[in-house]
Amino acid sequence: MMESNNASIFGIESTAERVVWACYCTFVLISSIVGNTIILVASIRHNALRLNHFLVTLMEQIAVCDLITSLVYALPMAVSLVANKWVLGDALSYIAVYLQYIFYPAGVLFVAGLTTSKVFILWWPASTMVFLKKSKIYIVGAIWTISLYFPVAFLVVDKDNIYFDYKIYSPLYNITDKPWDKLKPAGLTILSLIPNLLVIVSTAATLGMIVKSRNVSKKSGGSVRWQGVTAVLLTAIVFCVSTLPYTAYTLIISPFVEENPPGILKIHYKRYSAFLSLFNLMANSYIYTYTIASYRAFLRSRIRLMLLCLFPSRRVTYSSSRRHGGIGLTSYAVGNDLKTTRESSRAPRSENCDF
Repeated sequence: MMESNNASIFGIESTAERVVWACYCTFVLISSIVGNTIILVASIRHNALRLNHFLVTLMEQIAVCDLITSLVYALPMAVSLVANKWVLGDALSYIAVYLQYIFYPAGVLFVAGLTTSKVFILWWPASTMVFLKKSKIYIVGAIWTISLYFPVAFLVVDKDNIYFDYKIYSPLYNITDKPWDKLKPAGLTILSLIPNLLVIVSTAATLGMIVKSRNVSKKSGGSVRWQGVTAVLLTAIVFCVSTLPYTAYTLIISPFVEENPPGILKIHYKRYSAFLSLFNLMANSYIYTYTIASYRAFLRSRIRLMLLCLFPSRRVTYSSSRRHGGIGLTSYAVGNDLKTTRESSRAPRSENCDF
């Protein structure tokens, strides 16, 4: 039987509040499953993310991380909030904890890679894209390998040291034993501190370069391609807003309050920052819909095809013949969406289609 901390002290007494947070977790779960699945299908099968190939690869990896994290984090959290205890059994608690400690850090590292590589692409586009094309598989493999740090350490130190935390209604690994005096700081530095700093610094650098490029383009009468830059920037901004409060608790606040009596920081700040971090799991599909024209075109064509299947007697037409991010849209009938999708999937993914 998995241990837990005191429910009367650390749990949520109000049933109404628990139901609200359970509904929020359910909304995050559904949005993450649907949104990230669409991202993967659109990118892998239909080439609907017409950006730099390396950036698209990282976006796909982020979608996988967010999808799995929502299943092993948001779903158990929603069930536990409704039941006001852990009811999914010991086996699922082990699966949830070990997968959380793989896919959540991996997602952080991939976001850091996305924002950092974007800066280098803007600074040295030709040489950076050649390097990234050659080393893509090694970079992705290295990130997944590094993400195994905590689960491997758990197996070595004590694979069963798992408890249910009523502060965030989720099972966690109890990183308090003596061997963790060195293992925990090293892991948090590699998997949390460094990548979060990279995201902050690279986002600030990208914003500075955007302002400079915009001023230059205004003076010269030229234009700046915003699509890829905006997608990466919004991804980084949403990531920072949603996850940095919980990261700050883990890295800075936790060492000072964990041994103290229950208080606002120890209970409420940790709980609400953990709930806020869930928002990042579902945000990317909305971001890509807003910023990437080819992804919007894919969604539009799929929706029209779905409407055609539901209402076969009706004909829905496009307003005009145009191109969205490399996907051709024909103007005369919904049936041509089949042709549109095939044209999109056959189109080669260009390294230079959009920065």
